[in-house]
Amino acid sequence: MFFKSHGVEVEWVEESLPKTYEDELVEDLISIMSSFSAKIYGRRSAQRRKRDAASREHLIKKTHKYWKECDNLAFKAKNLYNLCNYYMRQSFFNTGKVLTNSKLYHAVSSSDAYKLMPSTKIACSLIRQVCQVWKGYFQAHEDWNINPHKYLGEPKIPKYKDKLKGRYSLIYKGSEAIYKKSLSKGICHLSQSNIKLKMYKAKKTVQARIVPKKDSYLVEIVYEVEEPLNQKPSNNIAGIDLGVDNLIALSCNVQGVKPLLINGKPLKSINRLYNKTRSRIQSKIGENKSSKRLNGITLKRNNQVDDYLHKASSIVVNYLKANQITTLVVGKNDNWKQKVKIGKRNNQNFVQIPHSRLIEMLDYKCQLAGINMVTVNEAYTSKCSALDLEPICKHNKYLGRRIKRGLFRTANKKVINSDINGSLNIIRMYSPETFTVEEIASCGVQPLKVNPLERVK
Repeated sequence: MFFKSHGVEVEWVEESLPKTYEDELVEDLISIMSSFSAKIYGRRSAQRRKRDAASREHLIKKTHKYWKECDNLAFKAKNLYNLCNYYMRQSFFNTGKVLTNSKLYHAVSSSDAYKLMPSTKIACSLIRQVCQVWKGYFQAHEDWNINPHKYLGEPKIPKYKDKLKGRYSLIYKGSEAIYKKSLSKGICHLSQSNIKLKMYKAKKTVQARIVPKKDSYLVEIVYEVEEPLNQKPSNNIAGIDLGVDNLIALSCNVQGVKPLLINGKPLKSINRLYNKTRSRIQSKIGENKSSKRLNGITLKRNNQVDDYLHKASSIVVNYLKANQITTLVVGKNDNWKQKVKIGKRNNQNFVQIPHSRLIEMLDYKCQLAGINMVTVNEAYTSKCSALDLEPICKHNKYLGRRIKRGLFRTANKKVINSDINGSLNIIRMYSPETFTVEEIASCGVQPLKVNPLERVK
């Protein structure tokens, strides 16, 4: 038998020698030890797999007692970021290359901006962030040269933050940055500061982040959680068609389970009021200008939208768990909101609903619940007839068609909800053989309508 070692071809010759009792005993011991080590390694790797990260967020407004301290820390972080970025830009302009992590550290470690940081560990993490920003720029630019159609324009080199208004985020990680004594009491106390925020008890904190927003700061406390055991594998699949009036249309291949429609009109109302108020304020201060009032209503609108999406995604995950569904398929098209032309009013309604944010929420909540989530291209899923098992592609003439008030009429004159028709086709995009004509007819029944804002009595 021949094999290569360091580029040299070596011949391996096997000779069969008679085994002694000692040889057999050694082989048995080796097999026992290898199986034991495999079990230990398996347990450790399983423990590593069971750990996942979640976060708790605290919004620090200008009226909050910690706002000034957060603002001061973010200002110092901005100074160090600009200094690091200066050395990286100068190296790039002069040599065409950027500094490594260690070289950048030695370049800034004696500066005042570095010494004014709360701790060495936080300053070093910021230096690593700057290196990652530049690494991301090079990767994006290299990919842009190969696939320019994926981008809206050529990636640009990282810029400086504004000297006065600019702020940058901080990452607190490890025992040097977060005091251990307060963690047992359910409080996250950031080192070298008076910032003490509540967190979940008996959780191992991974890190804390201070993220600057418009006229506020978001303090994110990231901690470890144990992943639940994966549900028993099954063939139960659910599909989601995202929309506007019906934010989520969800159906599954489980017979006897009603489809689900989650109302999207409250989101339209939130955006409508925001646009109306924003237009009135913008007319007074002028175009391309901002104000405290404008930042305030933007923050309120973003919080309302996030709250609504969290409630909607939780309803979906609870529905999947209750019906023992192990796979969720979500329809999505890349760049589906770029240069969209569906009318002025429809453009505004569609573009302002953050469907990608909703998909991210569904993704991480499904992971915590042990549910597999995948995305598929939803092209032609709304035009093709699901109950007729029509092939999902472009046709000159379709078997069914959409009629008034969000209804879809099949070739057999059967009428179902048009969004449910789309969600059934999304399941078929992922698993074409999952339905028969009889099975899919029992899945396209009258859906259950849900409003996340309704209070449970």
